[in-house]
Amino acid sequence: MIRIREAREKDVGQIREIFLAVYGADYPHHEVYDELWLKRSVFTDDALILVAEEVDTGRVIGTASVLFDFGAHSDLVGEFGRLAVHPDYRRLEVGKLLMDKRL
Repeated sequence: MIRIREAREKDVGQIREIFLAVYGADYPHHEVYDELWLKRSVFTDDALILVAEEVDTGRVIGTASVLFDFGAHSDLVGEFGRLAVHPDYRRLEVGKLLMDKRL
C-alpha cells in the first residue's frame, strides 16, 4: 500500500536519493542534492512537499511539490514543482497518486 503525505525532516535523505536516481549526477540544478536546501524546502511556507511512502516499509518512493511563491500570496495560486518517482517503482501509478494529491 502507498500513502501520500506531507514530507517531514526525516524524509530529506530519501528524497535526495530519489532525485539522484531520477536525474543523475549531471543534473544542472544541484540544489536538489543539497540536504540543507531540501530541509529548508520541507519547512518553508512557500512550498508544499509531498512524498509517496510505501506503508509496510516506510520507504519514500516518490515526491512532488507545489510552489506558492509565484504571484501574490493572496492569489491562492501555486505552480507544480518537481515530480519524481524512484525508477524501481515506476508503472505502479505512484506519479498519478502524487498528482492527484497535489490537485
